[in-house]
Formats: sequence, structure tokens, C-alpha cells
Amino acid sequence: MTLERSDIDRLVRQMEELTMEAHVLWQAVDEARTEIVHEVRRLMDTPVMAQESSETLAQSVTCFHCDNSADSLAEAVKEGWNDLQEDPKGFTWNYLGTCPSCRADEVTETAPATRTKSQGELF
Repeated sequence: MTLERSDIDRLVRQMEELTMEAHVLWQAVDEARTEIVHEVRRLMDTPVMAQESSETLAQSVTCFHCDNSADSLAEAVKEGWNDLQEDPKGFTWNYLGTCPSCRADEVTETAPATRTKSQGELF
């Protein structure tokens, strides 16, 4: 199959449009995550949540990617950790998540505006 220049130009335009759409979707997901974090933080500061958290067992959170940790789930949420999940198999922790530092690294690596093309990519 041979592509003509007009076909290639059309495909390039379509790829550019899809890249812009992906960037808009990525921003929307990031904004939604930020709103959720703020809402959870607000809820954690209410008197009922503060009382319940003081009566529960000690919690500890460890990062999936590095050695960072937080002394409690509430502290991790306030610091901006995400992907938090219970880990009953942890030896010195009972929750795993992604710390703010590793989250910043993930955002930098996956952001469409900063992503570099690999050597094999044409467009």
C-alpha cells in the first residue's frame, strides 16, 4: 500500500487533533483528582472525622515507588498522596500509595506537552 502526500498530511492533522484532545482529557482528569483531594481534606478536617481518626488503630503509609512514608492515612491525604490502598501484607505499613514527589515525577513523565518522541516515532 502506497500513501500519497495528501494522505500523509491528513493523517498528520488527525494525529495533531488527537494529541490536543488527549491533552485536554489529561488536564480534566488532573483537575478532577485535585478537586477530590481537596474535598477529602475538607472532610478530614471536620470534627466527626477528627474524633474517629483518633480512636482508630495507628496507620502507616509507604510509597509504591520510593522509601517515603507517612505516619497516618490522614497525614498522607493532607500531604497530597494518591493511589492509596490498604495493604494487609505490609510488614511495617498497612497502606500503600504514591507520595507527592513520585506523583510529580509521574505527571512530568506522562504529560503530553513534555513527552518526547522516541526514535521510532515518525510524527
